[in-house]
Amino acid sequence: MDNFFHHIIEEARKNNCSDIHIGVGYAPVIRVDGRITYLSKLQIATKEIMEKNIREFFGESAFTSAIGGREVDIAFSHAKTRFRVNIYRERRGLNVAMRVIPEEIPTIESLGLLPPYGETLKQLVEAPYGLILITGPTGCGKSTTLAAMIGYINSKRTEHIITLEDPIEYLHENNQCLVKQREVGDGEDSASFSQALRSALREDPDVILVGEMRDQDTMSLAVSAAETGHLVLSTVHTNNTYQAVNRIIDVFPGDRQDQIRGQLAQNLVGVISQRLIPKRDGGRVVVAEFLINTSAVKTQIRDNKLQMIPNTIKTGREEGMILLSDYVKMLIENEVIERKEGEKHLVE
Repeated sequence: MDNFFHHIIEEARKNNCSDIHIGVGYAPVIRVDGRITYLSKLQIATKEIMEKNIREFFGESAFTSAIGGREVDIAFSHAKTRFRVNIYRERRGLNVAMRVIPEEIPTIESLGLLPPYGETLKQLVEAPYGLILITGPTGCGKSTTLAAMIGYINSKRTEHIITLEDPIEYLHENNQCLVKQREVGDGEDSASFSQALRSALREDPDVILVGEMRDQDTMSLAVSAAETGHLVLSTVHTNNTYQAVNRIIDVFPGDRQDQIRGQLAQNLVGVISQRLIPKRDGGRVVVAEFLINTSAVKTQIRDNKLQMIPNTIKTGREEGMILLSDYVKMLIENEVIERKEGEKHLVE
């Protein structure tokens, strides 16, 4: 086998990177502490090298789909390291983007949340049922936070956990819980999140992780699952916590929005919005916003007064809430991050 991809992966591991990018006509690229770095000493791939390595590393099926113009999302293990892989075409040929997935299941402590927010996250996960949302941009650590939450449940409760992922990233072993992990996608365990969730509800679950809520059907099923006594963990792509609530409501037609508001008001446990930003001493740290579904928040959701939620978060420190901008200020005050870096995220 041509060792081109192997050399890139080994070099990337030495640099403790989070992502690898390989494509035609440029030196391989890695992301370290959020910043792009070119591995200029390594070979620049040709179209032939890319096609040969994709076929040999990821298999004929992945190669055929990619060369035919379809994006391919898979999980892949090599040299004791697991990756989330996206294979796609651009004008020069096939490209590969690889996200490094640590082998060990993260703990809530390892997320590095400032006190008392590690304990706040544990309290959210200890809810017997309801909906917990993680939100933030791509690459902000949502999958890691979800894995830590599942790991915590798996060590503390004696229940049945079903995860629905595209693709499966962290591999959870049975501990106190029975854990089933199903992959969503063409030719995988289930064709879509909505289909997988509908099936999971017939499989005696207590806890369901939905990797991403992308459409109305999935959102409706997730909210109904929370309402019927399941703990549901999921993600949405929004910039802050209250936008996540608004996003779910807005997906539904006007004649259903009052019903969804009522369901969310009653069954939402909390929302965490997060980012990853560089630390002063290297590495990256989580910046988080916490929304807890207190009685005041329930009323604001039910009465369609979501614009009031940020002020409720700001005044709700004693109840475990914090705005992302206030969390940034704490990181600056504790000298975890540089002021200049933190100011990029100080948006009230």
